[in-house]
Amino acid sequence: MAVLTSICTFSAPLLFSCRYDSIEHNEATDYERNFIQFNCPQGEYNQLATIFFTSQERAIKNLFSIETPNEFSMGCLAIFCFLYFSLAVLTFGVSVPGGVFVPAILIGCSYGRLVGLMLTSVFGPSAVDPGMYALLGACSFLSGVTRMTISLCVIILEITNDIDYLPPIMLAIIIAKAVGDHFNVSIYLLNVEMKGMPYLPNRMSYGMSKYCDSLSAAGIMKEEVVTFECVEKAGLIQRRLLESTHNGFPVVDLRDGKKFVVGMIRRKVSFSTSPSPTLTLTLTLTLTLTLTPMRGISSVNSLFIKYSLRPCKVVVGGSLI
Repeated sequence: MAVLTSICTFSAPLLFSCRYDSIEHNEATDYERNFIQFNCPQGEYNQLATIFFTSQERAIKNLFSIETPNEFSMGCLAIFCFLYFSLAVLTFGVSVPGGVFVPAILIGCSYGRLVGLMLTSVFGPSAVDPGMYALLGACSFLSGVTRMTISLCVIILEITNDIDYLPPIMLAIIIAKAVGDHFNVSIYLLNVEMKGMPYLPNRMSYGMSKYCDSLSAAGIMKEEVVTFECVEKAGLIQRRLLESTHNGFPVVDLRDGKKFVVGMIRRKVSFSTSPSPTLTLTLTLTLTLTLTPMRGISSVNSLFIKYSLRPCKVVVGGSLI
């Protein structure tokens, strides 16, 4: 991954010619130290190297710069957006702690400024500022990736320090989130699903929520539950643990042919499959939440989210059903 990144970042700037640094430098606009000379003569800069071979903060500052329509060409921004997006996807897919927040801002800046330059070529530099479109592109891409809304709006406003940008920023964030939600969930939830982590969203999907009024806990529960009585033989415990993959087992007390729930035992067991198997059990009896058969699905979903439940028992009058 490091070799591929080095090859891309060092070879891509060689495709672009040098540009003369025509910006008037002063203390208010410190652009001189942000431009990277790379293979160019003195007084000129390589536009793609200026984005690649600098800190992410300075690269974002360059892309956000206003009243600089000739600082970067459309080809440079297109190549940078493609390469940076590809490298960010590959890096996020491997076990490298690279992060996705700042790269998403840079990718959004590049394609936003690219759109701004396209509009500038049509309407002229006096009507369109590419720096403004770079800001909106960063908002939209970051919102589409992370599905952040209010917090992202506050962060971008802190960066710009201009309340006049609030309406277009809000519009870009809302549209990006709506389009993203139409296709899938955020990149973080996708990563959770790929790793098989137990996770319940804060809200049910639209297809599931339509049936919440008609479904109850009795409609989704499993009736054949693996249980233990208060007194059990070790061999029976071992056999049931081998035959099932459950993490929790209700402990019941038989009274008049009914199973009354006493508590819950969670699995923490190690054993060998040798001819003389050994079994080590750590059984902890804990009290857990129970549900009634008629409890609604929305309420059940909220309980699982609030208390991070894995198994949950459905009882009637204390009797397991």
